[in-house]
Amino acid sequence: MNLNRFRSNSSRSLVRARVAVAVTAVMALVGVVIVAPAAFGAVPNAPGQPVLTPGDGQISVAFTAPAGGADSYSANCASSDGGAAGSFTGPASPVVVANITNGRTYTCTVTASNTTDGSGPPSPASTAVIPGVPGTPSAPTANPGNAAISVAFTTPPFNGSPITNIAATCTSANGGVTTPDNGTVSPITVSPVTNGKAYTCAVTATNGNGPGAASPASNSVTPGTVPSAPAQPTATAGNAQITVGFTSAANGGLPVTGYTATCSGAGATTGTSTGSTPSIVVGGLDYGKSYTCTVFASNDNGDGSPSVPSAAVTVPSRAPDAPNAPTVTPGGGEATVAFTPRFNGGSPITGYTATCVRSDDGSFGGVSGPNSPIVVLSLKNGMTYSCSVTATNAKGTSSPSPSVSVIPAQGPDAPPRPAVAAGDRRINVGFSAPGNGGSPITGYTAICTTGNVHVSKGGTTSPIVVTGLTNGRTYTCTIAAINANSTGDASPASAPVIPSTVPSVPGIPGVRPGNGSISVSFGAPNNGGTAITSYVTSCGSTNGGHPASRAGTTSPLVVTGLTNDKSYRCVVTAHNVRGNSAPSGASALTVPSALLTIQSTQRGFRLFAGDGGVFTFGVDTSFGSAAGVATHTVVGMSSTPDTKGYWLVATDGGIFSFGDAHFWGSTGAMHLNQPIVGMTTTPSGHGYWLVASDGGIFSFGDAHFWGSTGAIRLNQPIVGMSSTPTGHGYWLVAADGGLFSFGDAGFHGAPTGHTHATVVGMATTGKGGGYWIAAADGAVYNFGDAPAYGGVTVRATRLPIAGIASTPTGRGYWLAAGDGGVFTFGDAPFIGWPGPLVLRQPIRGVNR
Repeated sequence: MNLNRFRSNSSRSLVRARVAVAVTAVMALVGVVIVAPAAFGAVPNAPGQPVLTPGDGQISVAFTAPAGGADSYSANCASSDGGAAGSFTGPASPVVVANITNGRTYTCTVTASNTTDGSGPPSPASTAVIPGVPGTPSAPTANPGNAAISVAFTTPPFNGSPITNIAATCTSANGGVTTPDNGTVSPITVSPVTNGKAYTCAVTATNGNGPGAASPASNSVTPGTVPSAPAQPTATAGNAQITVGFTSAANGGLPVTGYTATCSGAGATTGTSTGSTPSIVVGGLDYGKSYTCTVFASNDNGDGSPSVPSAAVTVPSRAPDAPNAPTVTPGGGEATVAFTPRFNGGSPITGYTATCVRSDDGSFGGVSGPNSPIVVLSLKNGMTYSCSVTATNAKGTSSPSPSVSVIPAQGPDAPPRPAVAAGDRRINVGFSAPGNGGSPITGYTAICTTGNVHVSKGGTTSPIVVTGLTNGRTYTCTIAAINANSTGDASPASAPVIPSTVPSVPGIPGVRPGNGSISVSFGAPNNGGTAITSYVTSCGSTNGGHPASRAGTTSPLVVTGLTNDKSYRCVVTAHNVRGNSAPSGASALTVPSALLTIQSTQRGFRLFAGDGGVFTFGVDTSFGSAAGVATHTVVGMSSTPDTKGYWLVATDGGIFSFGDAHFWGSTGAMHLNQPIVGMTTTPSGHGYWLVASDGGIFSFGDAHFWGSTGAIRLNQPIVGMSSTPTGHGYWLVAADGGLFSFGDAGFHGAPTGHTHATVVGMATTGKGGGYWIAAADGAVYNFGDAPAYGGVTVRATRLPIAGIASTPTGRGYWLAAGDGGVFTFGDAPFIGWPGPLVLRQPIRGVNR
């Protein structure tokens, strides 16, 4: 028999019944006894997808049982992020799975089981859940307020679901009422509560999985407010203090911890004191000042409002404080007592008394006065006194100040008239000691005076040397003695005295040769502070001539007895009562000669170097130079009409005047676009023009402006200028020979385009009807009524031609080279040249 055919036609339970009947029937028919095998069965189907409800360390798993049911159900929960797995078996839905990890993510399945057939397949997995209620908060902090408590807490871990609420509950142990308050952030204010009652507080956190455990209790607090203001207090004045009386204030629900009383008044020191009883003493107040006082109460919640002010009271005054230790200055039979007053005790001080007590016999002198200082008279010089001061007001007299010792005495007597002796910028002041005034003399002061200038020097012995004086100024001197008390009166003034030294070095002299003689001219140097009494000029030969000297008081000095046709240089020395100056620098080389004749109209010429050095020849005299003084290169020279003076000009327009040449102005303080390159004077000698390399003209004195090339674009820079005989015009000459005429200066031609070297200068004829233009190579170009005399046709000099100057007749000229070489043309005589002198800077021009 095919038993499987029966199993396929019915449900499992029906199949089991029919098989059993069939087997029994068959066995009965054949008479065979057969023991039936175990029944055929099937496991339960899978339950439906479970629904999870998370809790604290557990998950409730709800599900739908499969058709046909089951004997039991197993719920299995697994974590995807490290939580402990859990399972539990129950007879029906829901099954609670415990001992799982809070805060971890879980999904669960359910399996149905029969006792006879076993477990079926698991259900589909649930959606994920996170179990856990919030953690237990730590004990909160309670802060009392007015009918309220602020509960501060730390938010606990939410354990799987965000915290949705925190409940704060405050409980009173002595009858206070409360209502819980909720929130999500700290602090939570619980209100209302009963002021004056004790409370502790706890907090409980809740999330979507349920409430957590309550925190431990907080600190105990008692809510309340500050005390009320006391009633108006009373004020009773005493010695620098006021006693403030008042009634207790309402405590605001908390015990009053203390009271604060404050007393103040206009212009008075404010005082404050605290206490616990309704009577507080406020000290440190000002004597004689009016005060009102207030009081406020405090409890643990803070300070209450102050009361209304008390009635005004005045702190009684007292005797003054003792003055500070005085400063005592001794005098002759007296002491000056100076002091600083202290607090007047609240009542105006009516006077002070200075008392000086003698140390040997106790006698004293006392003097009263309204203020400091007080002079105590009738004391004995040389005796020791102790001086102190007291102050008095309407309430009495202070105690004495600390005392100060003093010995009355006076300053020294005036010394006799001092003796004086002058030196170089100094005076020796000799003196004898005067009476010491009762105290040893400690020093002396010498003062030397000229006009409003006083120079002093201290010392202890005679003589005192007063230095830093000005030579040539007349001084008188006094001497004063000093002791511990003061400086005594000054002596009578000394006789007048003039500090001085030897004269300074004269300038390089000018020389003019004669027959067996040389005329040596020189300018006066600084006299050193006292008049120069004489000059000595000495002439020595460089090639065997007889030397000679000559003394005198004025320039020039003619040195005779010299050897004709021998070369000489001369020096000058100045003398005054202090001695002899150093000798001047040596003059230019010159040669005395019996044949030497120089026409009066051909008086000579001067050369000048770039450093301001001046070299004179013929009858022209040297009046000094700018060598060692000029800070810019000297580029021009011009003589006064009488030749007794001259000017030098530097590239910055600085003017140096010598002899009878007056200073009429300069461009030394101006900002120049281009440097100065030359100058020329007016016929009167009372003015001059300066010319810059761009042709800019600067006029000074009686020199008038007749025009310039300052606004013209030049092919080459201007190198020199000459004025007309009338002074109503001038010419400018450029480096390429370009000529520019202004005023009554006539244009007679120019060598522009024909020169082979740079033009260095120009010179005019006597009447101004013509001019010569000189180039650096020695070529000379003549125009107008200027005759053609030629130029330097051979290389006769180491340095180029530097300048040209015409003779007084206008019928000749000198050319000067940079090395000092001189070349004569027309009626210009050869009078000399610097010869073998080593020039510090090249010659820059020639002038007559």
